[in-house]
Amino acid sequence: MGDTIVIIVVICTSILLLVGLVFFLASKSRLMTNDMKQLTKMMEDSKDELSDLMKTGIELKKQFMEENEADLKEISKEEAEIKKEGVTITAKAIRDGLKKEERRCKECGKLIDEDSNYCKHCGKEQ
Repeated sequence: MGDTIVIIVVICTSILLLVGLVFFLASKSRLMTNDMKQLTKMMEDSKDELSDLMKTGIELKKQFMEENEADLKEISKEEAEIKKEGVTITAKAIRDGLKKEERRCKECGKLIDEDSNYCKHCGKEQ
């Protein structure tokens, strides 16, 4: 009979703990739902503020470009000229590298043309 009472007490205690846990989770769920609603509201408000900031930024950029149009055009031209010079130098180096194939003399070690049979410096046959 004593064992039966212990088992009943354990079962009742377990049931009470489960009921308490259910109520606890239900209240947490309500709190989390309220938190989610607040977070959603904050995100909506932030979206509107971000949109306003972007519009302001675009208008400021337009105003800056209108006020400084001549300077910006001059800077763009200078940058384009610098890039053009760089491309020209690079293209010339590539072209020269492809056209001019050289090798070293077996005797003196100086550079000679790739198709040369004799060294133009020491005269030795290659």
